[in-house]
Amino acid sequence: MNIHTFNDWSTSATTLAAAIVWQSALLAGMVAAVCSLLRRSSPALRYWCWQIVALKLLLMPWWIVALELPDSFGAAAPEVLPPATQTRANSESAEDAAIHIPAAAPTGEAELAVSEPPGRLDFLGQLTWHSWLVLTWLGGIVWQMVSLLVRRGRLRRLLRRATMATEPRLLAVVEQVAAQLGLSHPPAVVLTDEGGAPFVCGLLCPVLVLPRSLMAELDPDHWRKVVLHELGHLQRRDLWWGWLPALARLVYFFHPVAHWVAFRIRLERELACDQLAMTQSGCSASDYAEVLVQVVSHASMPAALTLNSLEGLSTFWKRRLTMLLATKQSSPQLSRLTGLVLVLAAIVASLLPTLRYSPVQAQSQQAQPDAKSKGRIYVSASLRLKAEGKEEKTQHNQLIAIDPDTGKWQKITDDGHFGRVSPDGKTLVFTRFGASDNHGRVSSLGIWSCDTPGSNKPSKISDRSGRPVWSPDGKHLVATKEEDLDKDNEKDRKTPAWRDETWRIDADGSNPVKLPIPDTDAVADWSPDGQWFVTSSDRHPPFGHGYQLYLMKTDGTQQRRLTKGG
Repeated sequence: MNIHTFNDWSTSATTLAAAIVWQSALLAGMVAAVCSLLRRSSPALRYWCWQIVALKLLLMPWWIVALELPDSFGAAAPEVLPPATQTRANSESAEDAAIHIPAAAPTGEAELAVSEPPGRLDFLGQLTWHSWLVLTWLGGIVWQMVSLLVRRGRLRRLLRRATMATEPRLLAVVEQVAAQLGLSHPPAVVLTDEGGAPFVCGLLCPVLVLPRSLMAELDPDHWRKVVLHELGHLQRRDLWWGWLPALARLVYFFHPVAHWVAFRIRLERELACDQLAMTQSGCSASDYAEVLVQVVSHASMPAALTLNSLEGLSTFWKRRLTMLLATKQSSPQLSRLTGLVLVLAAIVASLLPTLRYSPVQAQSQQAQPDAKSKGRIYVSASLRLKAEGKEEKTQHNQLIAIDPDTGKWQKITDDGHFGRVSPDGKTLVFTRFGASDNHGRVSSLGIWSCDTPGSNKPSKISDRSGRPVWSPDGKHLVATKEEDLDKDNEKDRKTPAWRDETWRIDADGSNPVKLPIPDTDAVADWSPDGQWFVTSSDRHPPFGHGYQLYLMKTDGTQQRRLTKGG
């Protein structure tokens, strides 16, 4: 991928990211409102609601629908900056100068660019701010993955230092709870000298990790509640489903919604296991909360806490204890109907596309062309006329319109070149040239305008010369003021033969603005999205004869050479 392709891809990626940010925030807000109404329902129900948001975050880049909006909603063609320098020119003879097209293909050093070879880091200066954002995002993902590997390494070291549990009563409790929850086999149980809370790990070979000091502090009657909670994660497949919010947070580490969703999933997951432990053990919320406070105090506080001493607890543990005491003693298992509704909600959320702004093509917003001009081809022609009994005469540079169906043609005006029809099909602009001098050079008479049927007399709208080019919305024209530097039509020039100034004018010729296009280039066309120019360049030898095509932004940046032949 070259630098220009990467810039284009980065622009598309950042536009998509902006759409994902606001649409995912809207979805998360809606789910938060639903979960607020379900605050006294089963935590498992709220847990799956938030999992749907995590799933949708991961699916959003893969299902996109372009939303066409009128020009008033989109960005107009970018305003140009003060002019830069350097660009191009055109023709050899008087006729060539009029049509601005090279007559000979370049050879030899014409194939080589005149600039010095770029340095290794010169490409950094060509990166757009969109590209820098994308590079920052990619760097953030790499950092997240490195952090994940570091945490996995710490876990492996902790497990290597742990010892297998041998306490018969503890192993009996684990076996009984595993059978009670319907697990196919109990997990391995290890004791660690590290502080912290109990947890389970291992997708294929689950391991229950218990702090040795915590199990010594807890009454053996409370072991069952702790084990019920931890094995509840295995019954619910939380270790597998936990990768969904983890991946969403890794990809969207810059997005607060991804972190909020991951927090809510973790909170509801713990509450669901708390509720399962209470239901299976037959204890009340207040009795279970006492055990939870002991675990919290061992994991994070040097001094024991009581149920009424929540000062100093982390936000997560505070909210968990508060919601635990407020949670209705409903069944931790979801009914079939609730499960079906959740599956349908997930399918609907997955099928909802990401809406992405796409500007309406200017041509589709304009009125349909007049019947007389629709589909006609406008060319500059030479007409050979011979009246009976008289000498044949040739009239050059007659601007005519041809009906492609019948071949019939209609003369529009004398002395017309580079005819361009407006996007709405109603207006024709063209360049007029004066008489040629002794060297065959011609002078420009500016840009003229008439209606496409040719029913009105052409009127001059600008003194700028060169090929006029319409903007995609039909509101502006680009015109080139040309200066011929090759007075003697020298064949072996060492410098460009033309100096051009590129101007943007309104469709009626008013409000001229000089554009920062190199003065060796003349604009040949304007892209439909209004972002790019194609230029014909005289910056390569043989100067005045070896023109090349370039692509560049309308402010002269991100230049890319398109051709190496003539």
